[in-house]
Amino acid sequence: RLDEKPDAGMIQGMRTHLARVWTQTHAWNVTRDTFYNRTYPLWPAGVNRPILRPGKARSIIDHGVDQLLGSSPTVERFGDTKKVENDQVELAMQAMFHQIGLQEPSLSFKEAAKNLLLYGYTIVEDDLDSVDLALARSDKPTQDAGEDEEDFKMRERRWKHKKKAVMPFRIHAPHPNDVLLDPLQKVPRVAIKLQKRYAQDLVELTEGRKERGRGDVEVFEIRQGPFELISTLEYWTDDWHAMMVDRSAGFFGVVRGALGGNHGTLLFVEPNDWGFVPFSHAFSGFGNKHASAVFDPRMLAVGLLDHIMDDLTAKAQQASAEQNMIIEAGFMPMGSVNEDPAALEEQLSTAQIVDLQNRNNLFYLERPNLPRQLKDIGLTLDKDMEETTFTRSLSGVRDVGVNTVGQQAILNTAGHRKFIDPGEQINQLATTSATHILLWTDILDLRLEIEGHKLNRTLIKGDFTAKVSFQVVDPVLRLQEKQQALSEVQAGVMSLPTYWSISGRNNASGERKRLIQDTVYANPLVQEHFARIQAEELGLARLLEDQNITGGGVQNNTQRTILGPDGEPVSSTMGSGGGPRLREPLDARTAKPGQTGQNLAG
Repeated sequence: RLDEKPDAGMIQGMRTHLARVWTQTHAWNVTRDTFYNRTYPLWPAGVNRPILRPGKARSIIDHGVDQLLGSSPTVERFGDTKKVENDQVELAMQAMFHQIGLQEPSLSFKEAAKNLLLYGYTIVEDDLDSVDLALARSDKPTQDAGEDEEDFKMRERRWKHKKKAVMPFRIHAPHPNDVLLDPLQKVPRVAIKLQKRYAQDLVELTEGRKERGRGDVEVFEIRQGPFELISTLEYWTDDWHAMMVDRSAGFFGVVRGALGGNHGTLLFVEPNDWGFVPFSHAFSGFGNKHASAVFDPRMLAVGLLDHIMDDLTAKAQQASAEQNMIIEAGFMPMGSVNEDPAALEEQLSTAQIVDLQNRNNLFYLERPNLPRQLKDIGLTLDKDMEETTFTRSLSGVRDVGVNTVGQQAILNTAGHRKFIDPGEQINQLATTSATHILLWTDILDLRLEIEGHKLNRTLIKGDFTAKVSFQVVDPVLRLQEKQQALSEVQAGVMSLPTYWSISGRNNASGERKRLIQDTVYANPLVQEHFARIQAEELGLARLLEDQNITGGGVQNNTQRTILGPDGEPVSSTMGSGGGPRLREPLDARTAKPGQTGQNLAG
């Protein structure tokens, strides 16, 4: 039972079971790595021939990833009854994904997408950074006894800065061979993570839990230095979290006590207060279950390279042979008749003039001319790889015989369909991560401010649902959609929030607020008020008042109207009634201003 408190034997048993399930898949992942990293064997063992491995495999995976992650993630919340709060949470979550990316040395979801296309399977891990979490939950520092006032103020300023910019959440994309999950469960109920950790990290993990009285803990003790790498097993269920040293992978530290019984390797067991396993996983959608009674996840974990490995090998062999022929043609061996080969070789290497009995006695060896039809083999391989993966037009290469934009658009649309399933899987993984972050924010009662957007329990209101998507946007198609949507808005058959959503702006309440602000700013009284304030800042208020007096403006000081450059009140100049006058020429030698200029003035 997964809700029971685990011991070392239970964890090892679960690890053995899941490792057996994933054995074939993990072994096949090693083969996939050789193709992506261009280290796969090209010739049979014992055959010594030239080796040239083109970068086709890497190009297929990398360009495929570009189709999955064409933009930053977009977060959408549901429910119109709390639209203002939803918009605030959406903006905060989008900013949070950006800030989380700044904490990782590589883009986590790009790594996840690469694993999905290469291995046909990917894993995303959501995590909390203990240092940043402690800072996020810390109170304002107080001055220590005897501490200098300036030192305290400096420490307080540092705390305020870090507190405002703190980001306790992390998102990782571990290698699929490093995490064991149940392949038949979309939401995993148990997870085992295999990881090497520094001995010093294990000391801090165990000592911190020991001090807080957090579950059953045995303090790890260093034997061969703080940077010794120790293999560990981290065990997760909805109810429990545990960690133990993986003795089967080598162990050079010691643990005091006998919490692990005969195993002696269990470091800690604690309740999982979060109530969920912080991992999510997905298959690419390129595989299928076989007509077999025994399920193997390798059936579903099918990557883009799986069915073209023979093509890649044959193409590399062809490229190696052609490269070898070019080298041999450039450095063709020589032959001789009635000449001493050793003497000729010495003369050719030391002298510019060679002494020959007959000029025909020295010649270049001939190589057989290969049929031109052999070139068709390479084209056939390229076509097979393209049909099995995706059209090369998605890589930015124009297809042969395609001359119009419409033809190319049709091919691109067909090519994008290849990535519908893996793209949706990446969106679902990101959605799960967003749900976990909202849950953590509520459970830990965090009050965060991310890039000026607030996120807290009050805004979440107990609703942890969100939809995250990475949209690949075609600029031309987006422009056409916006134009069509605008015409429907003008016809009264589409609402403004729907139009904003099509335009890529999901902050509907913010857009509506800004539209109302524009209406306020367009009011003549408001415009005149701002013009007066600006004139005072420029030191020109008195000059404009004198202009009003001498130019026929209102004489009452409390009712003076600031005039614009056309002699009319500034409210008219700003587009509220001075239109006809703007179309008059400034003098007899100046052309009339056009209507466009008048519109721009408003």
